[in-house]
Amino acid sequence: MAVLLVLPYHPRRCQGKVVPEFVLVLLFMSLIARTHTMRIILTRLLLVAAGLLVALSVAVSGLLHADPVPAATPPAESSPSPAVASPAASPSPAAEKAEPTYVGSETCLSCHDKMQKSFDKTPHRKIMQTSKDHEAWKGCESCHGPGSEHVNAGGGRGVGIKMWKEPMRLTGKDAREASDICLKCHKDDNRLATWHASTHSASTVACIACHDPHRSDHPRLLRLPWQPDPIAARETVPSAPKDFEMEPTQLCLQCHKSYKAQAMMPSHHPLLEGKMACTSCHDVHSLSNNNIRAISVNELCAKCHREKTGPNAFEHAPATDSCATCHRVHGAVNDNLLSVPLPTLCIKCHRAPHMGWSVNASVNNRLGRNLSYSRCSTCHTQIHGSDQSIYFLY
Repeated sequence: MAVLLVLPYHPRRCQGKVVPEFVLVLLFMSLIARTHTMRIILTRLLLVAAGLLVALSVAVSGLLHADPVPAATPPAESSPSPAVASPAASPSPAAEKAEPTYVGSETCLSCHDKMQKSFDKTPHRKIMQTSKDHEAWKGCESCHGPGSEHVNAGGGRGVGIKMWKEPMRLTGKDAREASDICLKCHKDDNRLATWHASTHSASTVACIACHDPHRSDHPRLLRLPWQPDPIAARETVPSAPKDFEMEPTQLCLQCHKSYKAQAMMPSHHPLLEGKMACTSCHDVHSLSNNNIRAISVNELCAKCHREKTGPNAFEHAPATDSCATCHRVHGAVNDNLLSVPLPTLCIKCHRAPHMGWSVNASVNNRLGRNLSYSRCSTCHTQIHGSDQSIYFLY
């Protein structure tokens, strides 16, 4: 084995093959080994070395006999050929399709003559006649788009024009697209500057869900609930209310039916009586909290109930926080729009009132029993705040 460490490991040629010298040494030592054990060890080492030798010879043979990679030849320069005129490409169907054009309102009215009778009563018609830039208007096609495709197709609802079958049930992209048509002209209105961020727009409510541009004679083009017939005039419905404040309320209550039920409770704002409307407190185009016409609920209530608001020397915390803490603003079964009747409402915060202040236990018990049948506001008359009494007595 010591001979292996001394001999070099460079290969030599033997009958055309590469044979390392250590293989020859192993063969020689296995022949002259004295013991049987040493002979077995050397024989195994010889077999391993022979296997490695075969694998190495096969790899080297493959490299020597491999076909050389041809060198890349530069592309031959092609001689210039005379230009041959190619036939013109046939136009695609999309290219052949002409852009729709305006046909004029007279063409529209040849089929929709009944719609003109109701449209002539709307503010839109008056604006078209009196506006300085009325010549820039395209009539019906200002909102519905060019009508040439609609006319060529022989008509049909929504064929070749912008039109929606159920305006009050539009969702998603259709609702936004319908509102964008209105905002082309009403974009300068400050109330509509944030329309797409408002609560109604986020709920996929389009402008035409509440406004009817064709047949409403209301100053705000409201879609009146008592006018289901597109052609019928409001004067033909004897039961239709004439109060201006009543009209937007009836429109809102078509969707907000739960608030209509609250407005019919024993204690309610004079909403259905026509003395105020939903729009008295709410701005339907706004993005504020609950669409109210104020920064906070207290500021909104103070517009009418100024005597109930501060500042006071002694303020009642719920009153300064929010009126809605104690009151249900749309209607309640209790007096004064209270969410819970007295004294239960006060006991929700003031646990066991008046208990422990008197040295006479019988007085405490008697007073505690009487509280169950009385109103706290009988003594605490200035419950919203007082300038004289810390207990809101006067």
